[in-house]
Amino acid sequence: MSTLFYRRFNLVWPAIHSVREIIHHYLKQMKISNDDIDNTGLVLTEYLSNLIRHSEGEDGVMTLVIDNINGGVSLTIIDNTQFFEELAKSDKTQREEVINDGVLREGGMGLALINHYFPSYHYFKKGEQNHFCLTLYSSSDRTKVVLIEDELATLKLIENYLSEAYDVYAFDCEYKAQSFLSKHEVDLLLIDLNLNQMIATKFIEQINRYQHLSNIGIIVMSVDSAIETIKETVSVGIDDYVVKPLKKRVYFVNL
Repeated sequence: MSTLFYRRFNLVWPAIHSVREIIHHYLKQMKISNDDIDNTGLVLTEYLSNLIRHSEGEDGVMTLVIDNINGGVSLTIIDNTQFFEELAKSDKTQREEVINDGVLREGGMGLALINHYFPSYHYFKKGEQNHFCLTLYSSSDRTKVVLIEDELATLKLIENYLSEAYDVYAFDCEYKAQSFLSKHEVDLLLIDLNLNQMIATKFIEQINRYQHLSNIGIIVMSVDSAIETIKETVSVGIDDYVVKPLKKRVYFVNL
């Protein structure tokens, strides 16, 4: 990973225009799709507007970092406002309901808006500073794979297996994955049978409604090797059912 851009800005309204122009320039250079560029501008305008509202006049500052990563670009906004504390104070259950209800909301914390366009965003506090991170991938001819696995160690292992030859979008939350799939064309879905909130067959039935995914390949993976389970899963229209644990040389060489 190499840093393409690093600069501190005062949290004032003109900074939003400057940040958007800089990001547009670098995303174009890195061959990010026009849709992702437009969505990034919308989300960052909303996010920066909230930072300015939570800052203390001219004393508020933020840092924009643009990193070149394997297959794309990482954008990070670093600030020292009370934005993170305000988010942390809100009720977790209520926050998750707002994020996952599918309704776009501008204003406030902008959580639903951010989650709608970039469900894999990261938001965390390190030291005394808040970090808001987005990852965008370059347009590519490589096969695009969405991986859904709620066991993090397994998720990272399979993602590592696949990333050598494919563009991989990995999720440990089915709702974030569904939001991503609703807006992007993908070649293959690799999904664990038993997820956090729903079973894979239910998830597959939902995404089958998306016309732009009519040709997507679907592979379900599970520790359950019972014939009845396999028959029931295959009935929703999948291409393969594989039994865990998965071995790289068996399943991922010619996926």
